[in-house]
Amino acid sequence: MAVMGDWIWAARPRTLPLALSGLALGNLIAAHRQDIHLGTAALSIATAFLLQVFSNLANDLGDYSHGADNQYRLGPPRALQSGRLQPAQVKYALWLLGGLAFLTGLWLLWSAREALSVWVLAAMLGLGLASIAAAYGYTASKKPYGYQGLGDLSVMFFFGPLAVTGAYLLQTGRVDWPALALGLGFGSLATGVLNLNNMRDVDNDRACGKMTLAVRLGPGLSKVYHSILVLAGGGIFLAYGLINFDSLAQYLFLTPLTLLVRHCIKVIRTSEPAAFNLQLKELSLVSAACALSIGTALHLSHI
Repeated sequence: MAVMGDWIWAARPRTLPLALSGLALGNLIAAHRQDIHLGTAALSIATAFLLQVFSNLANDLGDYSHGADNQYRLGPPRALQSGRLQPAQVKYALWLLGGLAFLTGLWLLWSAREALSVWVLAAMLGLGLASIAAAYGYTASKKPYGYQGLGDLSVMFFFGPLAVTGAYLLQTGRVDWPALALGLGFGSLATGVLNLNNMRDVDNDRACGKMTLAVRLGPGLSKVYHSILVLAGGGIFLAYGLINFDSLAQYLFLTPLTLLVRHCIKVIRTSEPAAFNLQLKELSLVSAACALSIGTALHLSHI
């Protein structure tokens, strides 16, 4: 019988900072423009939390079912792969998490109803349902789109523009260019995290028929693609700061950005796929730090 530690293992807590940072950034941008509803902010974070855990369990189930989680995989052991959970248990958990995410999403839209038109509320509901479907369809569906090299586009959209701009829209009732630009920047960094994960497991994925973009590009071009994603994301953050910030304290946001350059150099120099594990953790944390630092810097204009 699974114990709580097994479920915490399967939830992959290390993925949560990246998953929640986009929502936090969107709320921080909104708070810079006007007073925000803290209940709406909390509900957006809670919904993102449930969706990320749902996504992690669905990914675990999908890769286990399709044979990609095996003894040749270089990443940390998964809950199903190691026998700590059984497929039936994970399926029940997915129904529970999906239902909870749907309910908190409805509560979130209800809390933001005064700021949004009926049509926008309907669109946001549709995007919420699409988020659940995309999280499941990535690897757990019969024809997983993650196995066709389309996972990068999904992460770019759902972690970036949708998370950041969606959180901002729920607070303000409008879409403005700062949220769109910074959402695109954060989406690029989040996609870099996925690409690094795929670069680590490229040999096993190829053998299992999981044709990620890293498999399709090969080692050399995958590193070029990775550098473009990371430097483009950091460059968008840098350009926004240089254009809008005028206080010395605001430029503290540059600190995590410098780590992105160092990260790209380390990735280019790495020849062993297993070595990407440490860089994967590093990029995830640095990306979250970039989002939170630039969001916080917006509020430091008088320091």
